[in-house]
Amino acid sequence: MFVSSPLAQMNAVCLDQSLSLLDQIDTAAYIRTQPPAFSSGVGSHLRHALDYYEGLFAGLRTGRIDYEARTRDPRLEQDPRFAAEKIREIQASLLQIPAETEGRELLVHVENGTSQSGCATTTLRRELDMLLGHTVHHYALISVALKLQGIDPGEEFGVAPSTLRYLKSAAPMTG
Repeated sequence: MFVSSPLAQMNAVCLDQSLSLLDQIDTAAYIRTQPPAFSSGVGSHLRHALDYYEGLFAGLRTGRIDYEARTRDPRLEQDPRFAAEKIREIQASLLQIPAETEGRELLVHVENGTSQSGCATTTLRRELDMLLGHTVHHYALISVALKLQGIDPGEEFGVAPSTLRYLKSAAPMTG
């Protein structure tokens, strides 16, 4: 029986938040920038997060992840429907990652701006965890950008799963 990676599942669920958001906002809100606070719109932040997932998948094929080798497809920044299609593709790919491969060792390109750039050893588990945090980080930026437009993305959008668990456990019991 096939069981997908729990961390891959968590990433797929996290991406559901962006699908729900895309159903709530129009294209103008998706592409709007608000200098000086935000020179990148919702679409730019979402595209960036999705590019990282594509980097992981390319690395799974080659054994070497390079998050700097991004496609930066402008359609993802400009067209929320196209972005939704890409999100669904990424979710399907995530759910095909077997649980037993989370410990798989990979190389990840490390760019530190010097001639010392190179590769480091990582695991699929660590990269899936990083992707979850990276996505939530960009969701937090998207949340602020939308709030500046007068759009409420919801109180859980852009909040880390661990923070949500803490807030739920710390909530006072009502009788």
